[in-house]
Amino acid sequence: MIQLCFVLLCFFSSTFAESGEVLGSRVITNSSEKVGPMYFKLVDDPRMYLHKVGSEDYEELTFEDGECIVGGKIVGSPCDVLK
Repeated sequence: MIQLCFVLLCFFSSTFAESGEVLGSRVITNSSEKVGPMYFKLVDDPRMYLHKVGSEDYEELTFEDGECIVGGKIVGSPCDVLK
């Protein structure tokens, strides 16, 4: 299995919650094994981008049929956004 290194960035249309806390997160991982779920508190629908180490480009992460998709490839399953 190819190890993926990426930074997960969340961008939100609203920057601050009512409490004044900044919403957003950065996750850095170098995992080739199964990991547990990650949870994010969101104000709006998520816009997430992956930045692969060694690349200058960001690719959008989408959620389709219970899978995380980046560049047409499945990068996580099961994967979903709960509201």
